[in-house]
Amino acid sequence: MSTTTQQTGKPTILSPVRLFEKLSTINQDQQGNTPTPSMGMLCLLNGMRAIGKNNETAGKNLTRALAEAEKSKDQEEMAVALLGLGYFYTTTNEFDKSIQLYKGSFEIWKKIHGENNLKLADLILDIAKIYQILNNESDFKKTIDTYQELYKKNNQPVPKIV
Repeated sequence: MSTTTQQTGKPTILSPVRLFEKLSTINQDQQGNTPTPSMGMLCLLNGMRAIGKNNETAGKNLTRALAEAEKSKDQEEMAVALLGLGYFYTTTNEFDKSIQLYKGSFEIWKKIHGENNLKLADLILDIAKIYQILNNESDFKKTIDTYQELYKKNNQPVPKIV
């Protein structure tokens, strides 16, 4: 598994949509319908779509998504909104803001899934990549250790990190 791009040598932070799908506990209803999204999730979707096209709109929507999640006190929405806004800040190279939001999201996901759930692995790896970008070697190493330990606790082979 490569964590850097060939052109820049910087770690690649992928869209958190892949994490939303893995971490979400929102299920379909008994008829197979997806739940109606809240205002916060609509803002999140609009914000994610605007990233790279209109960053002002993206930032406003993602900030509103977080505010709506905080109002609703829905933990999963809060975790998703933190992750979405954190990802936005990676695309604008504001990694100091990004790392705080990713860590906040991670803490909530740990409460939702339990700290030893393998669903957390990709999020942990993204946090490590942000530390790497920030040249924070100490926290990068601690986070990679956490990532590897998670696999060991689950009796799974640790994926190779390049």
